[in-house]
Amino acid sequence: KIREWQNNLLSSGSLKATTINLIGQQLSTALNYAVKFYGLSKNPYALVGRIRGAKHADMKIWTPEQFQRFLSCIPAESHELRTAYELLFWTGIRVGELLALTVGDVDMENKKISITKTLMLIHGQVVIGTPKTSKSVRVVDLPSFLVDDLKEYLSTLFRPSKSTRIFHWNEQSQLKQNLIRAASRADLEPIRIHDFRHSHASFLIAQHCPITYVSKRLGHENSSVTMSIYAHFYEGTDRQAVNIMEQYVFSTFGPSSAKEMAELQGST
Repeated sequence: KIREWQNNLLSSGSLKATTINLIGQQLSTALNYAVKFYGLSKNPYALVGRIRGAKHADMKIWTPEQFQRFLSCIPAESHELRTAYELLFWTGIRVGELLALTVGDVDMENKKISITKTLMLIHGQVVIGTPKTSKSVRVVDLPSFLVDDLKEYLSTLFRPSKSTRIFHWNEQSQLKQNLIRAASRADLEPIRIHDFRHSHASFLIAQHCPITYVSKRLGHENSSVTMSIYAHFYEGTDRQAVNIMEQYVFSTFGPSSAKEMAELQGST
C-alpha cells in the first residue's frame, strides 16, 4: 500500500520526490507511535523506505558581497524590504517564520529573535501556525549591525504592541518581485527567497562553523539533515585536514621532525 501510494504521487507529477519523502517521514513517525503504544508489530514504512534518488532543487547562493550589491539596489527609504532581506540572509530563517515575526519576538538587549510560529496562506486565509518541526522553535542570535538596522526599522512602526507583526505582507510575492528587479539592477542572477537560507548556511560552513551549530540555527531536526543538504560544501576538506596536520607538525616540532614523519609514512 505504501509503495502504491508513493508511485501514485510520483506519477501524478503534482509533488516532487523530496516532498513525498517529507510526507513519508510524518507517516513513519505516526507508525512508530503505533508500534510503541498500540501494538503494531513493525513499522511498514521502515521496510519500504524513502524514494531513492530524490534530490533537492538546485540551490543558488549569494556571497555576502553579492548580497550587499543587491541590497544597495533597494531604495534606502524602503525600510521594510531592506530589513526583511537582511533578516533572511543573516539569520537563515524561513520566509514563513519571517512573516510571522512580531515585535515581542525581538530581544534587542540580548540580540536575539525567537522563532515560535510561521505564517501560511491557506485558501486565501492567513493562518499563524507552529513552525515546521519541534526543533524549528528556536532562538536565533543576531549580529550587532542587524540589531541596529532592525531597531531603526521598528522605530518607524506606529505604536506597535508586542503582538504587532513586524512585516505587513501575507505572502512572499512582493519579496520575490522586488528581488528580481533589484538583482537585475545589481547585475546579479536572481535567486529564490529560500536561497537566502541556503546562502546563510553556506556562509557559516565556509567560515568553519560546526555543523551542529548550523543545524540548530536553521532549525533542522538534526545535523544529518543539514549534512544531506550541504554536504557538497565540504568537498576538499580532506586535503584541508591534511594541511592542518602538516602545518601543526612543522610549526610545533620543526622541519626535521616533519621530514622524518613523512619519510616514515613513505616507508610504511
